[in-house]
Amino acid sequence: MSMARYGRLGDFFRTEISTCADIPQIPQTWENPNVNHTFVNEPGDNDPIDFFDIGQDPGYFGQIRQSKVLGGIAPNDGGETDWKILVIDINDPIAPFVNTVEDVEKYRPGVTAAFYDWFQYYKVARGDDVIPIVGNAYQNASYITQHVLPQGYEWWVDLVAGRIDPDGLAVNQTSFEEFESYAAPSETEKEFGIPAEDDVQPAAAKPTQYDEWYYLDEEFGLIQQGK
Repeated sequence: MSMARYGRLGDFFRTEISTCADIPQIPQTWENPNVNHTFVNEPGDNDPIDFFDIGQDPGYFGQIRQSKVLGGIAPNDGGETDWKILVIDINDPIAPFVNTVEDVEKYRPGVTAAFYDWFQYYKVARGDDVIPIVGNAYQNASYITQHVLPQGYEWWVDLVAGRIDPDGLAVNQTSFEEFESYAAPSETEKEFGIPAEDDVQPAAAKPTQYDEWYYLDEEFGLIQQGK
């Protein structure tokens, strides 16, 4: 969703590690772009809150699963608040044994550090700057569950209730009948213009620049090949 603002989907280049987690977004949350967010002190990125699931099940498109919050980091992405929440599928083998970032290090050493670094440099290969992490560390699960997620939910409710100008965002929802944005689940195909049947087309060819390897130096600078 967030990358669609750049006119293309999934504009991510391979760097020295590949992502090893699902990075979807949390339903019924919104990072409000109209106010500066607590902690990051920057406006939101106008998207739902992102999370990354370090469980072993890769999942599938459209899947709904229950996850445990373990912590989170707060990137300041180009002057926008863009929380990344660390979670694990509750059905993962180590889920009963991990409740914190430190617990993850015990059972899957290096995973949280790899993602902390990756969220700083994953846009460098396309020409963007390194993304600073506010606080320079993971924030604990209690802060995420008591502050970040409730605030994101409140802003989403205000958005779909019409109390905030959507500014072009689609705000249709199936949860609150009292709001004008409500659509009955049985009417979603009609309301949202969803085709009744799939029309599966061949995948578009991958642009060549997305099929290359890119390397970074110790300062996360892009190494120019052959120079």
